[in-house]
Amino acid sequence: GVAELTLGKGTVSGSYTFYCSAKKGYLYCASTSSKNYLRTQSSVDAKASFVITVNSDGSCKLVSQISGVNRNLLQYNSSSGIFACYGASSNQNPVALYVKTSGNATYYSTGTTPECTHANAVMRDAVDSDCVNAGVEAGLYCGDCQQYVFGGEPIDATGHFPVTVQGHAPTCTDTGLTDGVQCCVCLEWSEPQQVIDALGHTEVTDAAVAPTCTETGLTEGSHCSVCGETVVEQEIVDALGHTEVVDAAVTPTCTEPGLTEGSHCSVCGETVVEQEIDPATGHFPVTVQGYAPTCTETGLTDGIQCCVCLEWSEPQQVIDALGHSYEDGKCTACDAEDPDYDASPDTGDMAPVMAVVALGVAAAAAFVVLAKKRRA
Repeated sequence: GVAELTLGKGTVSGSYTFYCSAKKGYLYCASTSSKNYLRTQSSVDAKASFVITVNSDGSCKLVSQISGVNRNLLQYNSSSGIFACYGASSNQNPVALYVKTSGNATYYSTGTTPECTHANAVMRDAVDSDCVNAGVEAGLYCGDCQQYVFGGEPIDATGHFPVTVQGHAPTCTDTGLTDGVQCCVCLEWSEPQQVIDALGHTEVTDAAVAPTCTETGLTEGSHCSVCGETVVEQEIVDALGHTEVVDAAVTPTCTEPGLTEGSHCSVCGETVVEQEIDPATGHFPVTVQGYAPTCTETGLTDGIQCCVCLEWSEPQQVIDALGHSYEDGKCTACDAEDPDYDASPDTGDMAPVMAVVALGVAAAAAFVVLAKKRRA
């Protein structure tokens, strides 16, 4: 009998699988004696994995790696015309493996042993292909005839799988990269990325800041207008402190408040020592004595005046002069002489004269009275 199968890698190290395309499954060793003939299943496990040993006559010993089952040796039952699994002491026909001469698959048969017995054939693991190198499928390789007994089909190189590797722009301090093309499998570059030089800083000046009396200043510096990095560090300049000048004290008056002594800064005008208000003192009143008038001089009433600022709270009033009061040629108050008084004695018949005198006296008296009235 002949079964055409495809060789694969089993789940146990050094084991292989046999895929039957007609049954669309993997050959596996059944677990009971009544069903020990080969079946297929869709998955790969230990019972579908066979270790292959080549006998000296070119036949093969295929042992399933199923656990706890004695019937795990794949042989050919010529009387029934089937492949099945038997125990190690079975006298069924061993299996021979051959490479199919056309197409990509292999087949396994109990046919006649080929001219080369492949007594020294060994299993070779598959060699994977890569982007530029071809690979080889796993197979039984005979060193005597330098051919694969089965398997060993070439695997074409895959070719590169190019992808674009994004570059990045340079910065002020770091270099950049152009876009490139690289194989994502073997990482070989078909278009290598190129280095782009760093741009360098674009320097702008940071103006100096003058210190004040109370605030610190800064020296001139610079930074990059693109990335913001400091190029020349600005250093702190100490505050100047106040330039203190005295604000003189103001003495309070009777009606106006004063100020205590203080000080301020002549540069910035800020107060250093606050001037405090010194309240007005208020008036200090005293009585100013007046005086009586005389015959010829006016007088003054008493008044009240501040002895500090001399302001009058009760001003003095003027009293008119009294004027003379004559009697017998003299003022009765101040003894002043009456300028109009005539003290001459009588002589002879003085009647006409006396009349004239009397008239004159009357006129004089009238004058005096009028004069007093005018002075009053």
